[in-house]
Amino acid sequence: MKKITVEQAARSFHQHLKAFRESLGDYTLPDWEETTKHNREMGVRFVRYTLANQSITPESHHEKWVANMAKRGWRHGNERNPDKKTHPCMVPWEDLPYHEQAKTVLMIATVNILRPMICDDEEDDEGATAEGGAEEPQSPRPNGNYNSLGRMNVKHMYVTNFM
Repeated sequence: MKKITVEQAARSFHQHLKAFRESLGDYTLPDWEETTKHNREMGVRFVRYTLANQSITPESHHEKWVANMAKRGWRHGNERNPDKKTHPCMVPWEDLPYHEQAKTVLMIATVNILRPMICDDEEDDEGATAEGGAEEPQSPRPNGNYNSLGRMNVKHMYVTNFM
Protein backbone atom coordinates (compact mmCIF):
# COMPACT_ATOMS: atom_id res chain seq x y z
CA MET A 1 0.00 0.00 0.00
CA LYS A 2 1.31 3.46 -0.85
CA LYS A 3 2.07 5.51 2.23
CA ILE A 4 1.79 9.26 2.71
CA THR A 5 2.88 11.66 5.42
CA VAL A 6 0.56 13.66 7.65
CA GLU A 7 1.49 16.77 5.66
CA GLN A 8 0.59 15.06 2.38
CA ALA A 9 -2.77 14.08 3.89
CA ALA A 10 -3.28 17.70 4.98
CA ARG A 11 -2.47 18.88 1.45
CA SER A 12 -4.98 16.41 0.03
CA PHE A 13 -7.80 17.52 2.32
CA HIS A 14 -6.91 21.20 1.62
CA GLN A 15 -7.16 20.63 -2.14
CA HIS A 16 -10.47 18.75 -1.73
CA LEU A 17 -11.77 21.66 0.34
CA LYS A 18 -10.59 24.14 -2.30
CA ALA A 19 -12.39 22.20 -5.06
CA PHE A 20 -15.57 22.02 -2.95
CA ARG A 21 -15.51 25.77 -2.29
CA GLU A 22 -14.91 26.49 -5.97
CA SER A 23 -17.93 24.35 -6.88
CA LEU A 24 -19.94 26.85 -4.80
CA GLY A 25 -18.38 29.85 -6.57
CA ASP A 26 -15.84 30.69 -3.83
CA TYR A 27 -12.39 31.03 -5.42
CA THR A 28 -10.66 32.61 -2.42
CA LEU A 29 -8.81 29.56 -1.06
CA PRO A 30 -5.33 29.34 -2.62
CA ASP A 31 -3.58 26.09 -3.50
CA TRP A 32 -1.68 24.37 -0.66
CA GLU A 33 1.68 25.66 -1.92
CA GLU A 34 0.38 29.24 -2.02
CA THR A 35 -1.55 29.30 1.26
CA THR A 36 -0.10 30.79 4.43
CA LYS A 37 2.17 28.84 6.75
CA HIS A 38 -0.52 29.23 9.43
CA ASN A 39 -3.14 27.55 7.19
CA ARG A 40 -0.77 24.69 6.37
CA GLU A 41 -0.06 24.19 10.09
CA MET A 42 -3.81 24.25 10.81
CA GLY A 43 -4.30 21.57 8.15
CA VAL A 44 -1.64 19.34 9.69
CA ARG A 45 -3.18 19.83 13.16
CA PHE A 46 -6.61 18.95 11.78
CA VAL A 47 -5.27 15.70 10.28
CA ARG A 48 -3.49 14.76 13.52
CA TYR A 49 -6.58 15.55 15.60
CA THR A 50 -8.81 13.50 13.31
CA LEU A 51 -6.39 10.57 13.37
CA ALA A 52 -6.19 10.66 17.17
CA ASN A 53 -9.96 10.97 17.65
CA GLN A 54 -11.51 8.06 15.79
CA SER A 55 -15.02 8.78 17.01
CA ILE A 56 -15.06 12.42 15.90
CA THR A 57 -18.28 13.43 14.22
CA PRO A 58 -18.84 16.52 12.11
CA GLU A 59 -20.99 17.91 14.91
CA SER A 60 -18.35 17.40 17.60
CA HIS A 61 -15.64 18.83 15.34
CA HIS A 62 -17.74 21.95 14.79
CA GLU A 63 -18.39 22.32 18.53
CA LYS A 64 -14.65 22.10 19.19
CA TRP A 65 -13.93 24.64 16.45
CA VAL A 66 -16.51 27.10 17.86
CA ALA A 67 -15.07 26.69 21.39
CA ASN A 68 -11.50 27.25 20.16
CA MET A 69 -12.52 30.31 18.16
CA ALA A 70 -14.41 31.76 21.16
CA LYS A 71 -11.31 31.28 23.36
CA ARG A 72 -9.42 33.43 20.87
CA GLY A 73 -12.05 36.18 21.07
CA TRP A 74 -14.11 35.38 17.98
CA ARG A 75 -17.90 35.72 17.97
CA HIS A 76 -20.78 35.32 15.54
CA GLY A 77 -21.15 37.91 12.80
CA ASN A 78 -22.86 38.06 9.43
CA GLU A 79 -19.51 37.92 7.62
CA ARG A 80 -16.00 36.73 8.37
CA ASN A 81 -13.94 39.66 9.53
CA PRO A 82 -10.54 38.94 11.13
CA ASP A 83 -10.20 42.53 12.38
CA LYS A 84 -13.53 42.39 14.24
CA LYS A 85 -13.10 38.66 14.95
CA THR A 86 -16.53 37.79 13.60
CA HIS A 87 -17.48 34.65 11.69
CA PRO A 88 -20.88 33.51 10.35
CA CYS A 89 -20.20 29.87 11.33
CA MET A 90 -20.01 30.64 15.06
CA VAL A 91 -23.42 29.02 15.55
CA PRO A 92 -24.65 25.61 16.72
CA TRP A 93 -24.24 22.77 14.17
CA GLU A 94 -27.97 22.58 13.44
CA ASP A 95 -27.97 26.30 12.50
CA LEU A 96 -25.11 25.97 9.99
CA PRO A 97 -26.06 26.20 6.32
CA TYR A 98 -26.05 22.83 4.56
CA HIS A 99 -22.93 23.66 2.50
CA GLU A 100 -20.98 24.43 5.70
CA GLN A 101 -22.06 21.14 7.24
CA ALA A 102 -21.08 19.34 4.02
CA LYS A 103 -17.66 21.02 4.12
CA THR A 104 -16.99 19.64 7.60
CA VAL A 105 -18.15 16.17 6.56
CA LEU A 106 -15.84 16.31 3.52
CA MET A 107 -12.82 17.27 5.63
CA ILE A 108 -13.30 14.41 8.10
CA ALA A 109 -14.15 11.88 5.38
CA THR A 110 -11.01 12.81 3.41
CA VAL A 111 -8.78 12.09 6.41
CA ASN A 112 -10.64 8.87 7.21
CA ILE A 113 -10.30 7.65 3.62
CA LEU A 114 -6.55 8.31 3.74
CA ARG A 115 -6.15 6.96 7.30
CA PRO A 116 -4.73 3.50 6.39
CA MET A 117 -2.07 5.13 4.18
CA ILE A 118 -0.85 7.81 6.60
CA CYS A 119 2.57 7.15 8.13
CA ASP A 120 3.80 8.28 11.51
CA ASP A 121 6.11 11.31 11.39
CA GLU A 122 9.08 9.11 12.34
CA GLU A 123 8.82 7.33 9.01
CA ASP A 124 10.21 8.72 5.78
CA ASP A 125 8.19 9.15 2.58
CA GLU A 126 8.57 5.47 1.63
CA GLY A 127 7.37 4.36 5.07
CA ALA A 128 10.73 3.02 6.23
CA THR A 129 11.15 2.91 9.98
CA ALA A 130 14.17 4.21 11.88
CA GLU A 131 15.51 0.65 11.86
CA GLY A 132 15.38 0.64 8.06
CA GLY A 133 12.57 -1.87 7.51
CA ALA A 134 9.28 -1.00 5.85
CA GLU A 135 6.10 -1.50 7.85
CA GLU A 136 2.42 -0.95 7.33
CA PRO A 137 1.23 2.33 8.89
CA GLN A 138 0.17 1.94 12.50
CA SER A 139 -2.57 4.58 12.37
CA PRO A 140 -5.72 3.28 14.05
CA ARG A 141 -8.76 2.72 11.87
CA PRO A 142 -12.20 3.99 12.85
CA ASN A 143 -14.40 1.21 14.21
CA GLY A 144 -16.81 -0.09 11.60
CA ASN A 145 -15.30 1.80 8.66
CA TYR A 146 -12.86 -0.92 7.54
CA ASN A 147 -13.12 -4.66 7.15
CA SER A 148 -10.47 -7.12 8.34
CA LEU A 149 -8.46 -6.59 5.15
CA GLY A 150 -8.32 -2.83 5.67
CA ARG A 151 -10.76 -2.18 2.83
CA MET A 152 -13.14 0.69 3.39
CA ASN A 153 -16.71 -0.17 4.31
CA VAL A 154 -18.28 2.86 2.64
CA LYS A 155 -21.78 2.36 4.01
CA HIS A 156 -20.44 3.32 7.46
CA MET A 157 -18.61 6.49 6.40
CA TYR A 158 -19.86 9.83 7.69
CA VAL A 159 -20.71 10.96 4.19
CA THR A 160 -23.45 8.36 3.76
CA ASN A 161 -24.77 9.01 7.26
CA PHE A 162 -24.88 12.74 6.51
CA MET A 163 -27.00 12.60 3.38
